[in-house]
Amino acid sequence: MRDLTPLEMPPVEIDDLRLKRMLTRELVRLMESGEASPPTELLRRVPRTWSGVDVASAPPQEVAPEEIYRSACRSVVAVGKLFLCPRCGKRHANIASGFVIAKSGLVVTSFHVVDDPDRLALGIMTLDGSVYPVQSVVCADRHSDLAVLQVPGDDLVPLPLADEPPVGAAIYVLSHPAGRLFTFTTGIVSRYLAHDRGQDEDEHAGGTTSPGESRFRLMAITADFGHGSSGAPILDVHGAVVGVARQTKSVYYQPENDTPRRLQMVLKHCVPSQALRDLGLRPAAG
Repeated sequence: MRDLTPLEMPPVEIDDLRLKRMLTRELVRLMESGEASPPTELLRRVPRTWSGVDVASAPPQEVAPEEIYRSACRSVVAVGKLFLCPRCGKRHANIASGFVIAKSGLVVTSFHVVDDPDRLALGIMTLDGSVYPVQSVVCADRHSDLAVLQVPGDDLVPLPLADEPPVGAAIYVLSHPAGRLFTFTTGIVSRYLAHDRGQDEDEHAGGTTSPGESRFRLMAITADFGHGSSGAPILDVHGAVVGVARQTKSVYYQPENDTPRRLQMVLKHCVPSQALRDLGLRPAAG
């Protein structure tokens, strides 16, 4: 990784309110000019097949955590979804997370971030406040909960892609939990697990998917993330992507008496990087 010039250095303080206002204002402009489309329209145009793309592979040397943050800030984006507020009648933007995976303007996020039919427009914002409309969704997979977006930038800084680390390996997350933009957390890989999509549907939406019908792997980590972090990169000690933040699940203890249940821990589940390879993101050899 090359050294950053002073102009590329992340600011000491992140101005959440200013960046959110910039994102909303630009998304409104892009929607009114016809440059930004609703997520439902973008998903209708997803091609049936995608040949994939070559991406950068992980560098051999380990990187200090402060350098991982400094470098990843150039590549992590806020995914903005414009909506009309039913209370005030104004347009605002929800924020999720994503990251650049190819210099040509390819951005990875979660499928469920894009699959949001009530939103008016979809775009991304980089740390310097530049906002780009999502021109298309080149690949979307509900099963793995991943989507690859195309934006018009041709000079974006991509993150490299790496193999999944072993349990116990140190990892980092750079995301936007609850609109706290560019929050950096650290932890370890705590386990890999087999999961059924039906578990999520039965618990949260009354779904009827049978166990085993849509089985897939997840990576559990201890680094904190929360609502708004979906689509964020999980980074290894080389600063390379080893997973994508997907969901949290709270574990409670309910005593036998009438005492309110107590939160014990929050599980953080991620999509492992093999799923990105399966989509067609191919790290360069060697």
